[in-house]
Amino acid sequence: MFRETFAPHNTAENMNQYANKAFGPVSMAARMSKPTAVTIAGEHQGDIVAYALMFEAPLPDCIDTTAPTRFLERFYVDSTWHGKGLADRLLAAVRAAVLGTEARHLWLPVWDQNPRAIRYYEKRGFTLCGTVDFTLGNDRQRDFVMAIPFKG
Repeated sequence: MFRETFAPHNTAENMNQYANKAFGPVSMAARMSKPTAVTIAGEHQGDIVAYALMFEAPLPDCIDTTAPTRFLERFYVDSTWHGKGLADRLLAAVRAAVLGTEARHLWLPVWDQNPRAIRYYEKRGFTLCGTVDFTLGNDRQRDFVMAIPFKG
């Protein structure tokens, strides 16, 4: 799903370099085994068609809080499922998982060249609060940091 979203806008070399590292079995196992990690998958006829991965992580400077937060590192829906409500169901599951913790914010990075994703998150109450650098292979890019507060 990552390649489907970003390959048309990046070189194959940078995509391969990043994907092999970030989505390899060792990297994914390390992320998913974090004590606060929550992975949620959407399945259809035995195939994973959507997934989210979140955990506690250091905050970007733009989120001013000492309360616990959750970092939504991965949120992907296969393009064949776009517009069918699956993303909203996945996000609802993410939000329910956050509400089961002491976290007071959910935050995520969104590539500044992905207007569809930015609009999606804005419509669901996330606000832009800053930027962070993101390196895809050898290409330094910029991500927007978007966050949504949760009440205790």
